[in-house]
Amino acid sequence: MVKTGTEFTMLTFQPLQNTQKRKRTIKKLVNFFKDECGAAMVEYGLLVALLAVVCIVAVTSLGTKLSAKFQAVSSSVSAAS
Repeated sequence: MVKTGTEFTMLTFQPLQNTQKRKRTIKKLVNFFKDECGAAMVEYGLLVALLAVVCIVAVTSLGTKLSAKFQAVSSSVSAAS
């Protein structure tokens, strides 16, 4: 089998091209794992969710205590009149 000049060029260029593709792919993966923008967004989302849970618990607890206070005031006013 005799190789022509173009076949030989393709054969020698192909491994070089694959190496360059691998390097680019590895570089993209490294940059992807170094990028922390998405991580920051997730952290902010978790903080907002935690803050919402704390607010709901506080309002529920405060609402129960206020309801008991208003019931006591209401019964005191009813008894006084």
